[in-house]
Amino acid sequence: MSLATPSPHPVLYVVTWFYDYQPGLAIYRQRLELLAEHYELHLLVRNPAHAWRLGFKDAARVHVLPETGGSSLSLVRYCLRVARQLARLPEAPVFLFTSHLSMVALGLRDRPVAIYWNEMPSHYFTRHGKRTAKGWFTAALRRLTYFGARSARVVMPISRFMADDLVARGLPAQRVPVVDMGVSVSDMALGLRAARRPGPLTVCYAGTLTGERGRDQIVGGVLAALVEGIDVKLLLVGVPDVDQVELRAAFGNAGYPRALEMHGLVSTAEVYAAYARADLGVTLLEPNAHFQFNPPTKLFEYLVLGLPVICNRIRTLTHYVEDGRTGFHCDYSSAGVARAITRAAADRAALDAMRAHCIAVGERYRWDRVAPHFLQQIQRLYRVPADRAEIAGPPTVAPLGD
Repeated sequence: MSLATPSPHPVLYVVTWFYDYQPGLAIYRQRLELLAEHYELHLLVRNPAHAWRLGFKDAARVHVLPETGGSSLSLVRYCLRVARQLARLPEAPVFLFTSHLSMVALGLRDRPVAIYWNEMPSHYFTRHGKRTAKGWFTAALRRLTYFGARSARVVMPISRFMADDLVARGLPAQRVPVVDMGVSVSDMALGLRAARRPGPLTVCYAGTLTGERGRDQIVGGVLAALVEGIDVKLLLVGVPDVDQVELRAAFGNAGYPRALEMHGLVSTAEVYAAYARADLGVTLLEPNAHFQFNPPTKLFEYLVLGLPVICNRIRTLTHYVEDGRTGFHCDYSSAGVARAITRAAADRAALDAMRAHCIAVGERYRWDRVAPHFLQQIQRLYRVPADRAEIAGPPTVAPLGD
């Protein structure tokens, strides 16, 4: 069903916040496509290009609230504009399509609100020194974000660790159902699970390879494995142009220019095609506070599409990846990654069985499995709860910390 098709269904306001450089909107688009089958969607965006990237073609139902930049101040300004805009529109339930927007719910006490809790407030409202003005400011914003969650009817965390955090901060457990991210896999993508071909052991990473996501450890680990005589290649997809020069130099200077294959921003289908040429996926997370709660999207893509995963020992990865069965656990270091590659290369035939285990484990993370549960949570906005107190949350304010 086209998102532009007129619909007699109930109205739902969907509010988004994307950074201009943000890749991979497939997870958001598939949710919008599902919601468009059941509701008359009105989309609030800060950039008209975001509506186009989401496949939303009905300009009459797109509300553009211009806001440039990606700073905390920009986000706060946008939240205020959203609250004012919704106050001018006819009353209807609201879906805040990221935890970044949670504080908007504080101004919507008379409307049912759902929040997609996809990132920890400590990530986008970064912690600073408590005695600094910036520290006070970001701490206040984190508190407002959690207060907003408490005033929503339903909050959908993407991991059980996030759900535990929300409950610990005073939200009733029945209002924080875990909704897995869900990987949309077309028949074509399923057909890409080809038999492995001879050649280098290919390790794939999708997305921007940043410092906090193990850039130095992954690159260093592959180079260390090459020095040890392992025939391995690193396949990167979705690499911004600005990063490609440095990465090529790292492999060239080490004497292994052909052990690196890179592609820039590509479509989801092209990402899946890259996975089909790989033997392993890799994802590392710096052991910091917010990554103790946020699992990465690529982890679930790897599992669903049958790629054993090299991951470091942090609970948001090891909870989903079983060492020796669906992947290889390692230390957060170049040496750790190199050891994981060595383990995989020692018995490449065993990777076939591991791929089968990955596909079996990944079944629950397919979008067609997740979609009904997600839709049920949105439908809660249109039902009158049996217990009004459940909506308002607990009458007292539990300590939120900073």
